[in-house]
Amino acid sequence: MYHYVKGLLVKKNISSIIVENNNIGYEIFTSMQTISELEENSDVKVYTRLIVKDEEMILIGFSSKLELEVFEMLKTVSGVGIKSALSILNSMSLNHLITCVLDEDFKTLTIAPGIGKKSAQRIIIELKDKFSKKYHDNIDDTMVIDSLVNDGFSSKRNDVKSALQSLGYSSGEINNVIKQLDLDKMDIEDLIKEGLKLLLKG
Repeated sequence: MYHYVKGLLVKKNISSIIVENNNIGYEIFTSMQTISELEENSDVKVYTRLIVKDEEMILIGFSSKLELEVFEMLKTVSGVGIKSALSILNSMSLNHLITCVLDEDFKTLTIAPGIGKKSAQRIIIELKDKFSKKYHDNIDDTMVIDSLVNDGFSSKRNDVKSALQSLGYSSGEINNVIKQLDLDKMDIEDLIKEGLKLLLKG
């Protein structure tokens, strides 16, 4: 029904964003990757799908068509619903996820909260051929290396975010600060200290 929503990003929450278009605020549930990429008070374009579940309408969206496509493919797997699909996308980059499925690395998939061994194996069984046809030619050694590096950043980012959230700061405030930190060169402890300094400066 909704192919995409384009408008002003007025608010970022922990698991959703609010995009205003023609005086209507659309709450769009999404991944931490998309949330971290988008800026509040800026014009955004989010690729969406309307999902009707138990008489409730839920709008899911992402900043890229690829992330939406992978989400929809994950959701076709037996036992994987909206929550589980988002959990997987929150736990690793798209390149790393695709590589894990193609390499049948079910153990890495289980790092996603709510994804056990059996669910991870089903994802591989049901999606390996689909991923191979769609993405195999687009995955090379450079992309794999980049995905592993990005996942390292993601792990650091999540640790720093959790620590700062425990101090009472909002997801939006923390995401804005994390963008100013050098995730490559700094360790977790220094990242938290520097992040706290930036938050205190306002």
